[in-house]
Amino acid sequence: WLGTSGGGLIRLETEYSRAIQEGKDQPHYQQFTTEEGLTNNQIYAVYEDGRENLWLSSDYGIIKFHKHTFETKAYLPKDGITHHEFNRISHYRDNDSMLYFGGLNGVTAFNPKDFYQSSPNPQFPLLIKDFQQFDSRENQLLNRTEDLRDNARIILRPENRFFLLEYALLDFQNPGKIQYRWKVDGFDPNFIYTRKNLIRVSGLPPGNYELVIQGQIATGRWSPNGIRIPIRVIAPFYQQTWFFLLITVLIIAAVYSYIKVRNITLRKRQRILEQQVQERTQTIEKQAAELRQLNQLKNRLFANVSHELRTPLSLIIGPINSILGRKNLDKSLKGYLEIAQKNSQKLLRLVTQILDLSKLESGKMQLKESGVNLEHTIRSILEGFDLHARFKHISLVYNFGASQDLLVFVDKEKLETILSNLLSNAVKYTPAKGRVELKVREENGKILVSVRDTGPGIDPLDLPYLFDRFYQSCQDEYSEAGGTGIGLALSKELAELMNGELIARNHSTGGADFLFKFPKKELIGSLENTTSEELAPGSPVGLSGYGTLVPPPIIQRTFQVLLVEDNPDMSEYIRKILGETAKVIFAEHGRQALDFLEEAEIEGKPIPDLIITDLMMPVMNGLQLIEILKQDGRWHQIPVIMLTARADKRDKFQALRSGVDDYMLKPFVAEELIARVSALLNFVKQRERVGTPLQEVERNAASITKVDQHWLVLQEKILKRELTNPNFNATQWAGEAGISERQLQRKLKSLIGASPKQYILELRLNEARKLLEDKVYPTVAEVAYAVGFSNPQGLTRNFRKRFGKPPSEYL
Repeated sequence: WLGTSGGGLIRLETEYSRAIQEGKDQPHYQQFTTEEGLTNNQIYAVYEDGRENLWLSSDYGIIKFHKHTFETKAYLPKDGITHHEFNRISHYRDNDSMLYFGGLNGVTAFNPKDFYQSSPNPQFPLLIKDFQQFDSRENQLLNRTEDLRDNARIILRPENRFFLLEYALLDFQNPGKIQYRWKVDGFDPNFIYTRKNLIRVSGLPPGNYELVIQGQIATGRWSPNGIRIPIRVIAPFYQQTWFFLLITVLIIAAVYSYIKVRNITLRKRQRILEQQVQERTQTIEKQAAELRQLNQLKNRLFANVSHELRTPLSLIIGPINSILGRKNLDKSLKGYLEIAQKNSQKLLRLVTQILDLSKLESGKMQLKESGVNLEHTIRSILEGFDLHARFKHISLVYNFGASQDLLVFVDKEKLETILSNLLSNAVKYTPAKGRVELKVREENGKILVSVRDTGPGIDPLDLPYLFDRFYQSCQDEYSEAGGTGIGLALSKELAELMNGELIARNHSTGGADFLFKFPKKELIGSLENTTSEELAPGSPVGLSGYGTLVPPPIIQRTFQVLLVEDNPDMSEYIRKILGETAKVIFAEHGRQALDFLEEAEIEGKPIPDLIITDLMMPVMNGLQLIEILKQDGRWHQIPVIMLTARADKRDKFQALRSGVDDYMLKPFVAEELIARVSALLNFVKQRERVGTPLQEVERNAASITKVDQHWLVLQEKILKRELTNPNFNATQWAGEAGISERQLQRKLKSLIGASPKQYILELRLNEARKLLEDKVYPTVAEVAYAVGFSNPQGLTRNFRKRFGKPPSEYL
């Protein structure tokens, strides 16, 4: 006899054990649980007395169990035991056959012979007292006890949602110890145990079942027969077989009739069309394949050429801006350089437009709306054409018919692209002493911008194709004006992206009239973090951000830069920008850069303070290089700047995820590159001064275990969860991590070389840069609060120190 933890009592035939060892038979055993009358399946001890009884201690009383009849009787606190729950190892039998069971409230001691009872266990009947069915037609319970007693079965029709059955076990000696169990065979094989003598049955699907009810008397014995009542659940008519057959026959007949008539008609048409389809299918498939191939080649060509143009443009715009930034520059030379600067920027805008067309076609172009003063924005765009108009003796007229202080949400960059293309065409095709008028007004919740000129107008043959990509006029007088066929096509698609429309027409008095409509999303309140210069009337339109920046920060110490760039001119230009304080080592691709680092490691030479790398390179590109660097403990702490012509956001996100410290696009401004290099070097220097020495961090990083890596990932999740909390500090962080603040600081310095305060600040600054670059918020203040700064000034100060320029420049 074996007591188990949760499995009740087991009776094992020991003579079978020897046969099992000899491989002759299977074990023979019998298991007794609460279903056989035990009060609990947790049996702690099994003791036998002299009258074929077993005494069991459990989690619910002391149980007397007869070895042959299997009858049980449970003794609970009301019967004299100390507690209903006993202990696993607290039990003992002495020489006088006294049993001791230790429980949660002391020890229960007794002699089994005192419980001997010679009278047999009585039998008590289990009877039905009441039976009621709910009738939905009468919306009440109906007593049908007599029907049940006469028919000995229960019939549930569709209107009978449920029934109630009351029963009773006629044991009047120990009514408080009576327990019942019931189940519906055919629906649920498991018994439901209860001390109530009333059950409610509902939700039975159509079919035949049997209701089984048993009662348990105080000795633990279940009534052997109990109550067994057949149940038949009748399905509603729409679920019966005859109804499905009828519906199926009707549907088949209707479908057959329809198909019969339809086939006769289709056969007549089919004979006519089959021959035509066979003749044209091959031609169409061939043409479609050719068109798809040509379209893919065209898009790939334009995208690749545009990317390739950005690098030489960097080498044109950068040196020109650098020379123009010098003092005491010869006026004549300055004039030539300004012409070169203007035309190189015009070429850059054309390259950008081609890339925008590729983004629009692939569905990657998205709106980046922000709050602007509409009058100041449009005026600044118009004033950008003032010099060209005066050169051609053309009058520029500006008529703003809305409120001067109107603030709207709009994608400023796309608005500038659309209006610049319209104004550029108007000035181009308007003869000398002509007139170009830009008119703005509000109408029915929309902003209407009209650009009208006094030129020759649009030829009626060209008007339907005016917004097609790369369309060139067939008329001699228009084709001589040149053009790429990109500007108007891009403007049309950008207008639709802004939920607006662009209309071209000829004016009744002569000249062309372009009307641009877009939704008016008015901003209530004022613009935060918008400089007065940005909104000042008469300020010139910006040209892709390539103006003169503030003087670059001076790098006070000599440093070593590993420049990974496959363009020799670009490499030499960057070397000149960094000046005499930088020792530049050149590598044409990522593989060569890794070879240099390996050689420096072997020969004991100093490793570079900074790495600047391009993205697209032969042999090994920039992303592959960064992934190797950041996974190698010897070099993962070297700051890396990616300088590339790939302006696609996916490339940028991929680079940032791989661990790059900064990301710049070509063409770039020399002063900004110096500012970012200086910021990164100062950041590394500060980390070395405050935290663990860089060499020690690199040695530790090489041996970081997977457990430490997992721990760092968990810490980053904690910080991102608390990102918006400006009061979150190292003490709270340590509490979230489940360690002391001193342990947190020591562990972070050993793994990444930074204190908790530095780590929190670095995470907030990087999250702020992502929000600014994605234009998630229109103001610096909103970005500051979103990353946990209590005021915008704190974000601006730390952001400038970390990335070399204020966050407002991203807006």
